[in-house]
Parts: sequence; structure tokens; C-alpha cells
Amino acid sequence: MGITPLEAALSGVCTVVPDTDKVEARRFFPVAHRFLPSSDGLADAIEVMYADPSGVRQLGKEPRESIAADISEENFERDTLSAWTHFSRVARQTGR
Repeated sequence: MGITPLEAALSGVCTVVPDTDKVEARRFFPVAHRFLPSSDGLADAIEVMYADPSGVRQLGKEPRESIAADISEENFERDTLSAWTHFSRVARQTGR
């Protein structure tokens, strides 16, 4: 799935992700937007969201607000520079 769930959620699209360590994006999603990684788990999550009286549009706001705090251009730039600094330091220490 890559970054697609994050992009969808940041766009306000009601998004669910499997609740498994194999999906890194899941750590950014509220618990209510995660499902057991099985076809039954996905079906259950869709049923719950479909039945929610607030509607799918409103359900798209919760993950967007949750994710926006952690995912931003500013955070991306900071983390990229931090990683580059770390890799440069390691490369200099190993003489590569």
C-alpha cells in the first residue's frame, strides 16, 4: 500500500488500514480506522463505517486531523535532513 493510505487520509477520504506491523502507515491512524487483517475484518470495518450516522465525509476528518500532526512537509524536510546527517557521519567514520 505504500503511502497511498496516508495520501488518502490527508485528503479527507475515509480510510481504513490493516492493524498489523506489516503496514507502517497504520501507526498514524486512529484505532477506529484500523481493522483486523482479514477479509472478515475489512468487511466488519466497512459495515461499521457505513452504519455510522455521522457519514463517510465526517469519518474522513478524524484520520486527516490525526495524521496531519505527524505528516507534513516540514516534518519530512526535518526527518530527511536528520537522516542525511546521520548517514554522512557514518560514511565519514567508516571512510566510505
